[in-house]
Amino acid sequence: MSPFLFIIATEGLHVAVNNLVRRGLFKCANINQVQVSHLFYADDVMLVGNWSKPNLEVISKAFKFFYYISGLKINFEKSSIIGIGVEIGEVNQMAHEFGCKAESLPFKYLGIPIGGSPKRIAIWKPIISKFEKRRATWKANMLSIGGRSTLISSVLGSLGIYFFSIFRMPKKVNQLLESICSSFFWGSLKQKRKLAWVKWGTFLASKDDGGIGFGSIDAMNQALLYRWRWRALDEPHIIWVKVLQAIHGDDCFSNLYAKNKGLWHSIIESIKYTHENSNLKLNYISRKLRNGSCTKFWTQAWCDCEPLDVKFPRLAALDLDKNCVVSDRHDDSGWIWKWRRPIRTTREIEQVNQLISMLPSNLVNEDHDKWGRSFSGKSYFSIVEIRKSIDHYCLMLV
Repeated sequence: MSPFLFIIATEGLHVAVNNLVRRGLFKCANINQVQVSHLFYADDVMLVGNWSKPNLEVISKAFKFFYYISGLKINFEKSSIIGIGVEIGEVNQMAHEFGCKAESLPFKYLGIPIGGSPKRIAIWKPIISKFEKRRATWKANMLSIGGRSTLISSVLGSLGIYFFSIFRMPKKVNQLLESICSSFFWGSLKQKRKLAWVKWGTFLASKDDGGIGFGSIDAMNQALLYRWRWRALDEPHIIWVKVLQAIHGDDCFSNLYAKNKGLWHSIIESIKYTHENSNLKLNYISRKLRNGSCTKFWTQAWCDCEPLDVKFPRLAALDLDKNCVVSDRHDDSGWIWKWRRPIRTTREIEQVNQLISMLPSNLVNEDHDKWGRSFSGKSYFSIVEIRKSIDHYCLMLV
């Protein structure tokens, strides 16, 4: 019960920070009109704001008032100040005045490196170390094959899942982690390696494909990253979704694009790689049309694997309103169009006929459009399903 009680108590601090932002006393970060002031996770608090001494003084006083009211005291000695684009000397001076530590990028938040490149092997050393330490505590020669299989699938398979959910794993790291699992399964020691009688891919492949069903770490990494797209489309009102949309655009989740390099770009590249190397089609997650009031006619994929402005760019350019929704182009008489000039060429007439043949004849008027997935006839998102699909194509057994 104690974590839940702690969260209830810190709700007061959440309200206090919101009030400071609303009154303009605390200048929070503003990302294209999306305000980000604080992030809470259990007893961890991250405050994001403009770099200024008055900003820090306001927050420092808020912490003191929170302590007087709740009895929960912020330990400034364990807290850190990080300045983005600020000289380290100024950060050290500010940290000394407020009794905090001074840090710089990259730093760790909830065990995850912030500001570091996941392509560097050094970022993955904590995960590699976890695998090696866990393997070292187990006596492989004292366990049966069944016992080793259970430990690999249930323990080693879940280590580092937090990292795998955020960063795309380099191939070298994947090879190293799979090597640790393989050597443990065959009972190899540092001093003596044992002969592997069966290739490791056989153990990773699913039982339906003739394998043992361990599942590859790389496929799990891809499946966990793919889940961000589903969460963003299924829960469009949460803060991280709004921040990414403010940076990359409203359709960055449905049309899979990133305006600049960064974490979302690496996730997008992973999702595209998954589509290219599995039987997941581009319309795996698509709009489930009802009344058409929430689905953009041209820019969202809803009746094909790709948006209509990609399939029919010439017709999209002729539309007077390229941001129209589906219901704007349909009434009781059928589909209606608003071209900026008459359709006159043979090619344009053929494309219009092809477009009409793809469109549904009627719309369901009693419900709003939703995002859904179509795979194996299930209605919920499954990481295991995506992982098996990737392994099925990447671990082809002869």
